[in-house]
Amino acid sequence: MSKLRIEYEDEHILVVYKPAGLLSQKSKKGDLCVTDLVHAYYKSRGYGSMYAGLIHRLDRPVGGPLLIAKTKRAAELFSRAVKNRRVQKTYKAIVFGIPEITCTRLVHYIRNTDGMVAGIGTEENREFKLSELELELIKSGRFHDIALFENSFSLVSVNLITGRKHQIRAQLSAIGHPIVGDSKYFNIEGAERKNFSGEVLSGMNECNFLPWGEIALYCDYLGFRHPLDNGRLVEVRIEYPRHWIKIP
Repeated sequence: MSKLRIEYEDEHILVVYKPAGLLSQKSKKGDLCVTDLVHAYYKSRGYGSMYAGLIHRLDRPVGGPLLIAKTKRAAELFSRAVKNRRVQKTYKAIVFGIPEITCTRLVHYIRNTDGMVAGIGTEENREFKLSELELELIKSGRFHDIALFENSFSLVSVNLITGRKHQIRAQLSAIGHPIVGDSKYFNIEGAERKNFSGEVLSGMNECNFLPWGEIALYCDYLGFRHPLDNGRLVEVRIEYPRHWIKIP
């Protein structure tokens, strides 16, 4: 359990902190994942082979809280709450450049192919799904290791409205402000080029404040009304990663 931190627990659910680099659930390669560590935690507490239902996911290079159901009934109710947008998640990210707005709603239509967002489209094409989020600029700074974007980068807050795969990464890239360290979405098909030239930023995955396998995106808040505890509000807040560079 050294890789996993318990943030909240009751008889129905667990909320655990997943560090960047760890899988949320088992892959074909068989790498260690959150549910493996949860079962190890159950065993260490003498619970035996309890149910561990993953209610939502975080991308491998992203850290943050994950909700785990201990029973199938809890899994059913919390999965319904996620579908009905009754589970709130907010994120922080460091992006290249300085967004021209302080607070706005981003609306795109994105398409997933082979586990990745392949491009930005329009609502006329049924393969592309509506994706919305709220974006707020917190502060900006300059960093000598950034070759493009006039050596600038920004800390932003993101409130998800829809929950598409890789949505935040794709939408921030689409407005010309990709997440630091995220070469996968640095230049996706259909993205606007208004804030950068389109050339690949050399060494962007080797930022000196990011460990290997991590991008500058994490989930910092998870909140919901507990459907099995009279609607009690449960909130989990995660501190800013200490190894991230400080923006003046």
